[in-house]
Amino acid sequence: MSRIFMTGFEDGSTNAFTAVNSVSIETSQKRTGSYSARMNGWDDYCRYVFSSTVDELYIRFAWYPTGDFNQQKVGIFSLYNASGTQVILGVDRTSLCLETYRNTTLLDSSSVALLFTAWNVIECHIKIADAPDGIFTVKLNGSQVIASTGDTQAQATAGATTLQFGQLYIASGNTAPYGYLDDIAVNDTSGSTNNSWVGPGGIRPLLVNGAGNHTGLTPSTGSNYQCVDEVPASDTDYVYGSEVDAYDLYAVNNAALPDTIAVSAVRWIARAKVANDAANITPVIRSGSTTQQQSDIALSTSYTVKSLIMNVDPTDSEDWTLDKVKALEIGAAIG
Repeated sequence: MSRIFMTGFEDGSTNAFTAVNSVSIETSQKRTGSYSARMNGWDDYCRYVFSSTVDELYIRFAWYPTGDFNQQKVGIFSLYNASGTQVILGVDRTSLCLETYRNTTLLDSSSVALLFTAWNVIECHIKIADAPDGIFTVKLNGSQVIASTGDTQAQATAGATTLQFGQLYIASGNTAPYGYLDDIAVNDTSGSTNNSWVGPGGIRPLLVNGAGNHTGLTPSTGSNYQCVDEVPASDTDYVYGSEVDAYDLYAVNNAALPDTIAVSAVRWIARAKVANDAANITPVIRSGSTTQQQSDIALSTSYTVKSLIMNVDPTDSEDWTLDKVKALEIGAAIG
């Protein structure tokens, strides 16, 4: 692994997270792309459970704070495991300065205030460890504002299994980072790519807008690509098949990609279910002249969102380039 989580909410949903409570998808404010997510109450949260315990990671997100903070000390996100909370990134309501915590013990504070009712890019490097090896470094809009070192492990059990934005306890009750979230990405330190700072960039959509190099599934109505191009996804039109390895490829709209960006990772997303017997969905990628099926992903009898983060181009194991992504075709096979 390297990039272990990413969402810009560009599928029009919060389905990238493992669990969500009372978080709405918005179009009125967004940093990049067309969507963001908004937390409107103290019990709102977005929670993601990692596939394995992580000790060190880099987190990047954008936050547009609004004025309805319900506590003096507001928790933005936490990392925790079954034993409890390890670290929290928070903000002081009066000063609008970021704060780092080991559980509820203050580690350090920034002297630079957040922009209010405007987008802020926050980057964190966190290593959960006992003194002297713990790290909690924070950048705000490209500049380092906190460098906490020492003890960042609050629990006897090491590492974190879960990242949660919102519904956090610091001092006197649960809090949530009222406002909008966008462009969330998390790197761990394994692998040879995406193993350090994420950077201040954003997450942009590559939406289906035409037929690709191969059409092998059956549309519920009309043409194949028009059955899978809605945002958010529709469950009333779809493509289907029963023959293993039958697949579709689709062209994508790359108009949202600026000509100057560097591409660090691509996330494939599909919403699918199995109607009868057990079955899988298989991501299909066509890069250049090479078409390649990826690993099967199991389906259930209810519609669920499935995804695959690709840190490199799987067809040649090389880094993504903007030209590769602009020419990419994406699809799915019956697994």
